[in-house]
Amino acid sequence: MGEVVLSSWTDSEHFYYYVNHMPDFDQVRCEDMEPSVEGLPEDGINYCVPTATTNVFSYIASHGFPHIDPGVVFNPESNYFYDKFGEFIEDLGVDMDTDPLGGTNYDDYYEEIKDRLSCEFVVKLYIARDDYAPSFKGLCRSAINGHLILVRNGYYDDLGTTGSGRYKVDRYGGHVTTFRQGWGYEGTEIMTVRDPATGGSDCYGQSEFSSRSWHIEERRIQDEYGDNRTQCYMYELDGSVYGSSKRYLDGYISIIPNRFYSWGPYDNGIGIKVFGPIDSLFTNIVSGPVMLGDAYRDWAVGDFKPHPSGMGGWALMKSPQGLTSMAEIDLDTNTLTPVELANIAPNPKRFVIDSNARLWVADDAPGQNPRLQIFDKDPSNNMRPLASLDLQSPPAAMTLDGNDMCAFFPAEGGFRWFSRSEGNGYGSTRFAPLPQQIQFQGECSIEIDPKTGDLLFWSEGFANTIWSLSMGDEGVFEVSEIRGEKDQPIDSFQFDDHGNLLMIVGGTMCSVSRNEQGQWVPMEDHLFNGVSMYDHLTGENPGPQRFSMLRSSNNLPAELSDDQYDNAGLEHESQFGDYEQLDCDADINRDRMVDVNDMLLVISEWGSESSPADIGNDGMVDVMDLLSVIESWGMCR
Repeated sequence: MGEVVLSSWTDSEHFYYYVNHMPDFDQVRCEDMEPSVEGLPEDGINYCVPTATTNVFSYIASHGFPHIDPGVVFNPESNYFYDKFGEFIEDLGVDMDTDPLGGTNYDDYYEEIKDRLSCEFVVKLYIARDDYAPSFKGLCRSAINGHLILVRNGYYDDLGTTGSGRYKVDRYGGHVTTFRQGWGYEGTEIMTVRDPATGGSDCYGQSEFSSRSWHIEERRIQDEYGDNRTQCYMYELDGSVYGSSKRYLDGYISIIPNRFYSWGPYDNGIGIKVFGPIDSLFTNIVSGPVMLGDAYRDWAVGDFKPHPSGMGGWALMKSPQGLTSMAEIDLDTNTLTPVELANIAPNPKRFVIDSNARLWVADDAPGQNPRLQIFDKDPSNNMRPLASLDLQSPPAAMTLDGNDMCAFFPAEGGFRWFSRSEGNGYGSTRFAPLPQQIQFQGECSIEIDPKTGDLLFWSEGFANTIWSLSMGDEGVFEVSEIRGEKDQPIDSFQFDDHGNLLMIVGGTMCSVSRNEQGQWVPMEDHLFNGVSMYDHLTGENPGPQRFSMLRSSNNLPAELSDDQYDNAGLEHESQFGDYEQLDCDADINRDRMVDVNDMLLVISEWGSESSPADIGNDGMVDVMDLLSVIESWGMCR
């Protein structure tokens, strides 16, 4: 998503990203304003989160989603709109439960961003905790793949080093900015953001849009809880340090238009396709099919789950001889490549992947007891086993229930939940029997309603009915039915983030939602309602009847501590940094010089409706953009 001026990913040592037309609203707005000018409580010193989020919302509205508040504004830098955005930032802060004296915690702003963008966007939150920390490389790769990014950095007291050379740090606050540019070349990495806390000393009007940059360096740290991890240290381009405080990248939010994945015989081939919007162009197909590659030339895709990052995913592959294998999408070649699990899970049958990118695999190898295997990836990107649980029988279906996994066991006659408890590892936590009135036959599917926690059950032999199971006060499921349109068979179903149920019925996606009385009713205005799954080459043969939604996710802990609030309480955040650069929009090739090269780029893009050469952001490359180059000729300020 977005107008990216330049972006490339060669490998983890060579990458670049730059997004154009991202606003840079000021969070510092004096509270003692005249009645005609909109200020913020406590001068906005702790309003970094709602302000940085307003940058992204305004960008989204101006790039294909005009109904998203605060709506379309073609010159957001103008003081004419200062009050409009001041009011929006204050209202957003109220909804995010921003404390004018303390800031905003990530649980509140994640939920508010997700709710405001509704089912049209997927929101991902990554927070440094335990042994995990988000990497700058991963952040940049998300951006290059179309995600808009809110960057979270923490303020840490420097407490020296451990005996093994780790930096000892203690977090006491943080700051959120809007990502604009990332650069990596053979070990040197620089991050550039829209920083809402900078922009000069005038808090009565909008400052000129500008960008702020930091060097990124990976460091081995130990936090105040004793957790060890590798985290990205951020330091000014001139190497300056403010007191004993250190700044580390310790989280980010990525936002991308919603999408779902389908697989099977498609367009005279086998593959996986992505459905969803691209900016203002709503199209059924975002990308061509993921090819199976030489390793799977005669195999079929049995199941597919998107990676929680929104990039790539995992597939369960089936051979004509009945063999099974796990595969992962190679993002560089867009092909499915085998994943080495043979020594631990030689015959995978079902799988899910949770929000922490842990792979839960049900394995049923001949001559062995069925097992539940749990994996993640080590720092070298190799599969690492976390747990292995013996099962009484193989599961017929698996799904996620928050951070837990739920599976249906026909031989046991019910559902069993599995989870990871601190200090006790992985294990089964509870069991619920399948209600007697529900019959099943053949393949089964289960899903958990993210809004109500109800469990939905479907089987191939009774394909026109989905059974909704709601746990009653007596600990017994209460059962209701959901049927396909005109009682047609339901081929596949899943929930979106907001509890709307999507189903493929008769080769077409349809959506239903609960009304106030709890009844399921058609939701015709859903983003994906009515999307045809038919072959796009012939227009005749039904395409794949299976699909998997990309869902919002986070890795939040169960409880939040006070040091996890994000604020901009440090004095230096409101100063204009030495390496703050004012915008130079006519510098199309980003070399800090407006010259003949930029003029040639305008001419080469003449008449384009969506191009980095559209300097004026009016939807067309024309004479006004050429005049902007002439007026800005020379070195950027």
